[in-house]
Amino acid sequence: MNAVFVFSSHAAELVGSEDRSTMMRCLAVKKFLPETSGIACQLVNSEVKRMLLDVGITQVRRRNTLRGRAPPRGLGPPPAR
Repeated sequence: MNAVFVFSSHAAELVGSEDRSTMMRCLAVKKFLPETSGIACQLVNSEVKRMLLDVGITQVRRRNTLRGRAPPRGLGPPPAR
């Protein structure tokens, strides 16, 4: 059972272009790794979310929804140097 996570670039200047690139990477993973049990995709905006879900991408999240959440239990901030 394999899972693949596809992330968008945080340094992207053109948001729409970055989402289209991320969408193409997700579709390439789906095509060339058909045995993958799940593909999770991170987008900058959610404009293409419905399209990705319709073609079988397991989970689609917006980058901004991942910010500000508390880390999982037991994972705190890195130790000070």
